Amino acid sequence: MNKSNLQYGHAAPAVAGAQDPETELGRLQVTMQRLREDILSGRLAPGERLPIHGLAETYEVSTGTLREVLSRLVAQTLIVSDAKRGFSVAPVSSEDIRDVMDTRMVLETHALSLAIRQGDLDWEAGIVAALHQIGRIDANSDDESFEWALRWHMANRVFHRALIQACNSPRILAFVDSLYDQSERYGNRLLVRGKYTQTFAEEHQRLVDATLARDEAAAIERLREHTETVKARLIGVVEGYNES
Repeated sequence: MNKSNLQYGHAAPAVAGAQDPETELGRLQVTMQRLREDILSGRLAPGERLPIHGLAETYEVSTGTLREVLSRLVAQTLIVSDAKRGFSVAPVSSEDIRDVMDTRMVLETHALSLAIRQGDLDWEAGIVAALHQIGRIDANSDDESFEWALRWHMANRVFHRALIQACNSPRILAFVDSLYDQSERYGNRLLVRGKYTQTFAEEHQRLVDATLARDEAAAIERLREHTETVKARLIGVVEGYNES
């Protein structure tokens, strides 16, 4: 079954603020950003083959530029390459999401510990603002659109980044961003509505309360609990997807 939501000629639009698309480097970066978005949003389905000539036409770039983009996304584990099948979107599996979420837990709990020890008032304000933004989106949770789910996931990503921003470790933040990309492919298939958003909202609030109280042990425990909840939901999504 082809579960792709991307019809050739209807890829994600170029993002404002990207590199000048008239230069070779600009075309490469813009195309890479658009292709990543199509993978993370699910427009390109897990396991879907990526024909170079068809995609080059869709993204309006040369086949050489597209090959470079695909190779870079292989390095980010969003795409896989096979000598016989060529390029395809990385498949999804319960084992993979367990690995992604368990690794995120290790890095994010360490980063949160550092942030609690080092964070200032601006860091605290960033957390409060990010939590408020998710709350505003949750208020429209009756919206059944896929676009609503994407907005929620983006706000959720900003919230989790705000929690650890004050860890002051660019490498940890970069690794977490990469892992979040990988988990987002699963999360965008999760119906984050109703009891899901209510459960996450309650866990987010408890996590913020402990963090702002500078209760390191409690904050780490709340983050572990939340990560386990999300992991269980995502495993359910994967199992349902693979059975469909």
